[in-house]
Amino acid sequence: MAVANELQLSAQRRIGFGVPVYVAFGLTRPQAKNHRAAKLLMTMGDDLSLDYCAVYN
Repeated sequence: MAVANELQLSAQRRIGFGVPVYVAFGLTRPQAKNHRAAKLLMTMGDDLSLDYCAVYN
C-alpha cells in the first residue's frame, strides 16, 4: 500500500520477491523507466526497503 501511495498507482497484484516492482502495477519496463519514480519501480521485490512494509514500522 505504501508503494502504491508513493507511486500514485493502483497495484494489480502483490509485489513479488524476485521480480521488479513495476510488474505489480502492470507496467512494462519502458513505462517504468520513464515514470517519475523509475528508481522505485525498477527495484526488485527482494531489495525493496522494509520502510514500505507496515509490519516493520
